[in-house]
Amino acid sequence: MKKIIFVITVILTVISLSPAQTSIQLRNIEEHRLEHARKNFAMGLRSGNEGVIESTMTLVAKMKLVEPAVDIHNLGFLIDSLASANVAPSLRYKAYLISNICATPTRFSSNELLNAPEAGVFFSIAAQQLQHVLLGISSL
Repeated sequence: MKKIIFVITVILTVISLSPAQTSIQLRNIEEHRLEHARKNFAMGLRSGNEGVIESTMTLVAKMKLVEPAVDIHNLGFLIDSLASANVAPSLRYKAYLISNICATPTRFSSNELLNAPEAGVFFSIAAQQLQHVLLGISSL
């Protein structure tokens, strides 16, 4: 009888530890992927190509809209520097839009922005939504 209870206890212990280990492994994989994405986004924001920069900014904003708690401090710094120091006025404005989305993602309608088919449409929707936020219009 003692052997049966011991075997059952061991089996239950092994079964209960497996999800915890799997959960830790998945968390480590997700953290690794997130760090890899941050590095790629930083490279895109430092690119000399306006199209790459715009595309990267939309991806950063979408990531922040999907997961507002994600830490993008370094990316935010790069976007802010684009908003204040870039030569192209349109790129400065777009960086300003993205900076606002990243600072307060909950103030924006994420469904519309996440479903934008391309960067141009994304920026247009973001500009409209930011105007509503800044003017206090509550039609979002």
